[in-house]
Amino acid sequence: MDPQDFEEDPNPAESEDDPGMNLEEFEEDPEMDPDDFEEDSEVFAIAFAVLAAGAVILTLNVLLPGGQIIFFQSLSLLGYCLFPLDIGALICLLKNNVMIKMIVVSVTLAWSSWAAYPFMSAAVNPRRKALALYPVFLMSISVGFLIIAID
Repeated sequence: MDPQDFEEDPNPAESEDDPGMNLEEFEEDPEMDPDDFEEDSEVFAIAFAVLAAGAVILTLNVLLPGGQIIFFQSLSLLGYCLFPLDIGALICLLKNNVMIKMIVVSVTLAWSSWAAYPFMSAAVNPRRKALALYPVFLMSISVGFLIIAID
């Protein structure tokens, strides 16, 4: 073996047979706008806050009138019942027409409310079903408005 094989190359970026990483690969992409990341994180924060507050309010609204539910059941309920709105949001990503968005959100909002009814009916007194379903419906409407408003 030749001792030159173990010498370090003074400029590895210019070495042609070096499979290492080139620093030029990490230059900024001119198409990536930092404002897009801020907007995305803001949308995520709003959606997360709405859903977290909705889960707490839903749990309290079922517990206070004498119903039986725990916090993780309400999270599961929200996840299951908001799935139709998730599908609606994916459809609305494909089309940027406000009328189509309103129709899709209306249909998925009705589907979401229909899905929540059996769960809430089992958790509360039959006389208080409407009282327990009202906050779920309001939260679904707020998520629907987010779907319509955000491009």
